[in-house]
Parts: sequence; C-alpha cells; structure tokens
Amino acid sequence: MGLWSAYFLVKFLLFAHGDLNFDPWLNLLLAAFTALPASNVRQRFAKNVVAIPASLVLLYHDSYLPPITRLVSAWHAASGADLWAHLSQSVTWKLCAEMIVMLFAYGILRRKLRISTFVFIAIVGVGIAPNLGRFPVLEGASAASLGSRGAAAPGAAAPSIDALAPRAIATAVPAPGAAAPEAAALEAAAPGAAALDVRLANFYAEQQSRQVRFPRAAEDGVPFDILVLQVAALSWDDLRLLNRMHDPLLGRFDILLSHFNAAASYDAPAAIRLLRGACGQTPEKQLYDPANRDCSTIEGLRNAGFAPQWLMNYDPQRDGMSGTLRDLEAAAAPAEEHVAARPMWHSASGAPIYDDYSILSGWWAKRQSEPKARIALYYNSITLRDGNRAVATPGVATPGVAPYDVRLSQLFNGINRFLDDVQHSGRHAIVIFMAAEGAALSGDQRQPPGLREIPTSAIASVPVGIAFINAARSPLTPQLKVEAPLSYQAVDELLARCIADDPFDRGTLRPEAYTEDLPQTDFVAENNGITVVRSGDQDMVRTPDGLWSRLDAAPARYR
Repeated sequence: MGLWSAYFLVKFLLFAHGDLNFDPWLNLLLAAFTALPASNVRQRFAKNVVAIPASLVLLYHDSYLPPITRLVSAWHAASGADLWAHLSQSVTWKLCAEMIVMLFAYGILRRKLRISTFVFIAIVGVGIAPNLGRFPVLEGASAASLGSRGAAAPGAAAPSIDALAPRAIATAVPAPGAAAPEAAALEAAAPGAAALDVRLANFYAEQQSRQVRFPRAAEDGVPFDILVLQVAALSWDDLRLLNRMHDPLLGRFDILLSHFNAAASYDAPAAIRLLRGACGQTPEKQLYDPANRDCSTIEGLRNAGFAPQWLMNYDPQRDGMSGTLRDLEAAAAPAEEHVAARPMWHSASGAPIYDDYSILSGWWAKRQSEPKARIALYYNSITLRDGNRAVATPGVATPGVAPYDVRLSQLFNGINRFLDDVQHSGRHAIVIFMAAEGAALSGDQRQPPGLREIPTSAIASVPVGIAFINAARSPLTPQLKVEAPLSYQAVDELLARCIADDPFDRGTLRPEAYTEDLPQTDFVAENNGITVVRSGDQDMVRTPDGLWSRLDAAPARYR
C-alpha cells in the first residue's frame, strides 16, 4: 500500500473529529486496490492513474459537500474572503498539530511495522462499530443515564418530545452570562446516539397527533386579508453578519418570532412545510407525497371564508419550485401573472426575477378593485437566493452575481413600501413576513459560506414578523417578541385565533392575546437525509448512514 496508508490515516483523523464521513466498504475497496502488488514501474503508474482520481472522488463522497453542481453555484456566490474564512475555521491549529504528529509517527513506524495491516483493521472496525471511530463527543450520556429524557423502560409508554427536549430558549430568557440549567447539564453530558434516535422518533410520533382547525370567519365581523410573504435565503445569522438584526422593517411588526425553526435549509421544502403547516412537522421524505387536505393551510383558510391566491416573483417551473406549485394548484389558488412587473435579476437558470415591490404593488392595486371581502395571499420571493445576477444594461458588460446586501436592501425597501401601500389604503390586513431558510453567509466548521447541506440552527432559525395593518392600537404598545421555540403550526394557530377573535373588531389591539401558549416545536431540521436536532446550545447532526456528531455553532437570535 505504501504512501496510500497516509491517505487513509488522514481520513481517519478527520472522521474522528467529525469533519468527514467514512464509507467503510468503498474505502475498503480502494484500500484493497492500492494494496495490489505492482511488479514494475509501468504497473505502479497504471495503478496510481486509477487510484488517484478514485481517491479524490471518494474523499468528496465522504465529505459533507453537496452535489458538485450545487457546490459550484454556491462557490460562485461566495467571495475568496468567505472561502478563506471557512478554511481557517475548519482547519484548526489543533487539527494541524495532530496531523503533523500522526504523519511524523507514520514516517517512523512504517520502517518497522506494516501500517497497511492497521489500516485494514481500522476500516473494518469502522464498518462494524462506526461510532467507536469518533472522538468522545456523544458518549457522555447513554439513553439509560438520561432518565426521563432517554428510552422508556420495557412496557412503559414512550416519553413525549416535551419530556425529552431541551428548552434552550423559553418565554423567559436567562440573564446575560447565566447558562440555562438544561444547557449546563448538556454541556456536562451530551446526549448519547441512542437517546437522540429515541428523541427523534418520539418527536415525529408526537407531531402526527397535531392539527390546527380554522374556524369560519364571522359574517358580521370586520373583514381583513391575510398576506403571507415568504422570502428565500435569510436567517438571523445572516442579519447578524450584516449588522441588520434591528432593521427598521423588522421594527414595523407587532409580533416578532425570534426562535422560529424553518426545519429546512432550502426554500422549496420550507415552502411546502409552510403550506402544510396546519399539521405537525413531518419527515422530509414525506414532503413530496400528495398532501393531506386537512394539513393544507390554504385549504383551511378557504374553508374559513378567505379566497386564496398565490404569487411569486419568478417562474416556479424553471426555478425548482414545482413541488410547491403542486401544493398550491391542489388548493386551486389562482396564480397571478407578472403583468407590468419589472425584472430586476436573473436566476441561475437564466429566468427573470421580478422586483418585489413591482409585483406586490401591482397585485394590491388589483386586489382593491375586487369585491371579495377576504383574501388570503401566499407570496414567494427568491430575490435573495444565491447566484442571482442583475439584469444586463445595454452597452454595459455582463453583470456578475449581485451582492447579497444589495439585494437585501432592495427586498426590505420593497416590503416597506408595500406595507405603506396597504396601510394608506385603509384596508385591514394581517401581514406575515417569513424567511424560508438562511443564506449561510458565515458558514461553519463543516460548510463554507453559501453551502446549506447540513440544516444547522444557524441556517434554519429565521425571522418571522406579524403586522396587524390598520388595527386600532395604543401608540405606546411595544413590539411583542416571542422567544419560545416555534414553527409553522404556531403561525397557523395564531391565524386561527385571529379568525375566531377578529383583531380589527377590538377596541385596542392586544397582540399577546394571540400568542399565549402557542404550540411549541423543538428544533429538528432535515435536508437530503441529514438531520439536525438542537440540544441546549449544541447542534447534533445525524448523517444518512445514521451516525451522530456534534456541531458547535450557536444560532443568532433577535435581541
């Protein structure tokens, strides 16, 4: 095997740190091939011609990187400084020191020992007991030692997710510098892999029993519209990086959900989750099955007396949203054409992306002439999606990728102007501004900026604001910040409460009347078979092969 042993030793070290997956059988196949004897220089050269590209492909396969097309797209959107920041964050001095010591030891021991033998033993060992290859980040507590948070005793009822789940953020926030008891306990002993599997299974079992039912709007009540504006690629972590966590747009909302889990790291599945928010969270693999009509938010609002419509600032057939489109068309919500809308960007597919204000203001002008008393609009925007390019100007060189902060300012300005239009019209409306997922501008120890294959809490913790436009309110009423861990069902529950108790038919708006005891949802997010469960201040990551590891990346939140 020769120097190929060093290749496998480096991969073992990265695997032990949790920076790399390790497919034991493919690596065993490559190890067996590199161990084949070569009787002459020509055979050795031929073997390396095959082994070198195979080893690079296998290294990519074992990494957390996405399919190569998505990787190229994300790296085009990231700057050189971004990639250097990720490299410096991922390759620590400790890891470099360990690698140097290991290679130095290898250089000495290879003269006296057959290192390839140990390589084969290690590969087979990982195949038999994969968690033994990890550094001890998950062995601190077993399912049994977690007491009520672990597996139930034989014959006993399985504990609920509420019993198992930590509450990193509750309605009361710990004082600065004081760690929550739950987080302190988890720092002392991270959940074991078995406990995390039990917790995840119980989470989905509990979610199956949840459902929001929309009441019928009172005929003699004050009519209002519901406008849901979902935008791609925006998280609290992105806003923190750009110093815009207290942007004036966010200050316009009566309610701000500061710990909302989008449960996804890409906008298409996040949109489907929102459209099926009347039921509890489902595993990702079920998102592309036909929707249960009882789970459809649009269908629920239709039955409540709202005429559903949907609107996008792009062509969903060309930009990866066909699954979302299917859910929308199943609810028979009529699509609006991009009449007189102004193209601002081009997506990676080359399709036009229209200016948000141009689309929304045009729709609002048309809506005011309609006789319908109540309309529910779902609007989806991909203005912030990576890879978008500015529309070319005649006589000017072809523009590159439009900077994220420029597009964010354009989006926020457009939403602000739209809210002004709604307010000046005098109509009553509940506007929900919701991000679908983060843009991953800062990256983390496993993913460079722009990559979102691992749906970390920094990516899936997104801002959600709710505004009661033209409701009677006291000028001294402060913005209500809800710190509890929430997801889509909480938004549906809030809307159901607003329909049952019309906020525009009150003397003075009291936002807290609609947010008390909203259904909480613990942080679980999925993407392409990778699952993230939030435990205290830690992200626990399960890869498609069932292995758990810890990713220390605390999400930003509104303060």
